[in-house]
Amino acid sequence: MEKLTIFYDGNCPLCCFEMDKLSRNDEQGMIALIDIQSEQFTPYEKHVSRPLALAKIHGLYEGKVISGIDINYHAWTLVGKGQWVWPLKVPVLRQISQLGYFIFAKFRHPISRVAAKIFKLKTKQCADGVCNGK
Repeated sequence: MEKLTIFYDGNCPLCCFEMDKLSRNDEQGMIALIDIQSEQFTPYEKHVSRPLALAKIHGLYEGKVISGIDINYHAWTLVGKGQWVWPLKVPVLRQISQLGYFIFAKFRHPISRVAAKIFKLKTKQCADGVCNGK
């Protein structure tokens, strides 16, 4: 089985929170996490531009660029938690999930700031809902 490379927004506390959870569950080393805000992302820009990656989550899996809820489906399935994401393959639930993700992706920074304050999320670049001094 091929490794999944995920390009995530390291300035988003909820995004970082999910990547941390994925990382802790990835006992087989099936997922590579690349913060699009870091220099690590530069070599991958030939696959996905930074503006596109900032618009919604993207990744590389089995030689193809994938995005949105497909990232969640493959990531959680690869770490043995497919039972959490099976609804993403059910047509009606998939459409609802895509709409929910679209809204989250568009407003992830304000949503994350509120969630970070409420749940006291801490990430490598964000604490108490403040990212990079913003």
